[in-house]
Amino acid sequence: MKKFLKIFLSVIIIIMLIIFCIISLNGIGKEIPNEKIIHHTEPEIKTNHKISLNVIETAFGRTLEGFVRAGGSFFKEKLISHNAVVIKHPKGNIMIDGGLGMREGQDFKQIPFYLKPFFYYKFKQPAKDVLDKYNIKINKIILTHMHWDHVGSIRDFESMEVITRKEEFEFAKTEKAEPPAYIKSQYLDSENFTLIEFSNIPYEIFSKSFDIYNDGSIVLVPLEGHSPGSIGIFVNISQKERYFFIGDITWMLEGIIYSSHKYYISSLLVDFNKENLGKEINRIHQFAKLHPEIRIIPSHDFVAYWGIERLNLFDQ
Repeated sequence: MKKFLKIFLSVIIIIMLIIFCIISLNGIGKEIPNEKIIHHTEPEIKTNHKISLNVIETAFGRTLEGFVRAGGSFFKEKLISHNAVVIKHPKGNIMIDGGLGMREGQDFKQIPFYLKPFFYYKFKQPAKDVLDKYNIKINKIILTHMHWDHVGSIRDFESMEVITRKEEFEFAKTEKAEPPAYIKSQYLDSENFTLIEFSNIPYEIFSKSFDIYNDGSIVLVPLEGHSPGSIGIFVNISQKERYFFIGDITWMLEGIIYSSHKYYISSLLVDFNKENLGKEINRIHQFAKLHPEIRIIPSHDFVAYWGIERLNLFDQ
């Protein structure tokens, strides 16, 4: 009986996936209104060669482009990464997100079985072990948002300051915050959260900002739509070397290049406000055209991290 039930459920899932493919091929969720952005300011970037970046890939997967971007091809493979980004800074090292942590298996069990195929991954290494190997001490963790695949590592860093937005933290505690996006056991017991408040100081296309070290090197901005309180992070190493980490506003850089949402069903599962998200995608799309020198990096796009030195627990 159990074997029959598993076969039946597998057939249902395959049928659902075929239907979802047809929906995506019809272009649902692809159109985003093209609204003009207000270009607030162009900050002066002072060179600071003491700042550097590293990336730690904690897990990875392979999927088809059509499953991660509306209008994407179902004949083109894409590499998906779950990453932690390390910013080495003379005033204190910072980690952006943390990827999947040491308890990733327990976390994944909390995602409903019928949704697991959408979030399949292969675990590689915890950020904590990699940092210990390289003797890198982290002073703060900045979360782009509090979804399970970004916040899982914070339990591996005892007493570490974790920075997020008040809107994100408050929502993450409500009944509406549930798998597959939020897993409360990852963060409810933590007392190390710092809830930032943005100042009314314009930065690039954003009307508010928060400068971590008040030196222009790491500047946070509010991003809307994917979650109630997502954060974008500018890392300015020099006038010519600038990065903009956008979390999960899109999963692939192509989402910014072509101004397109995620795959339709995936978006329904993980995006908080699709209308606001569409506006944010469009703003960043236009910003990318205005500033092609700034590298825009979605959290899960393996290719977007090319050129940033990778740290690994074992020789690759």
